[in-house]
Amino acid sequence: SGGPQQLRALLAARVDVYLTTVFPLDALLFAWDHCLLDGWRDELPRFLGDALGLLRDQLLSATTPAELELVLRDAPRALRTCDVRDAWRARLRRKAASPMSPTRLERSASTSN
Repeated sequence: SGGPQQLRALLAARVDVYLTTVFPLDALLFAWDHCLLDGWRDELPRFLGDALGLLRDQLLSATTPAELELVLRDAPRALRTCDVRDAWRARLRRKAASPMSPTRLERSASTSN
């Protein structure tokens, strides 16, 4: 039987193995810190999205499944921590600038009183 918790544990182990074998250690530790601080459920998918965004041009230039597989296997190793950090900061700036961001909503509520 097993259930959802066993499935989560299995998937988490696979994600950990994938991340630790593909991303440079410094970039991984940066993401790890923010996952611990801000929550795994939210930050891990965001980090992966940031990484895919950094690899966008390489991913789009792949013309065959084999080329795409090579990009996904090899390109993340070349990511620099400063690029991962900059992508994270850019995401936070976009979130803060969003019309629905809590900080903007809080500001408009405080100025309307």
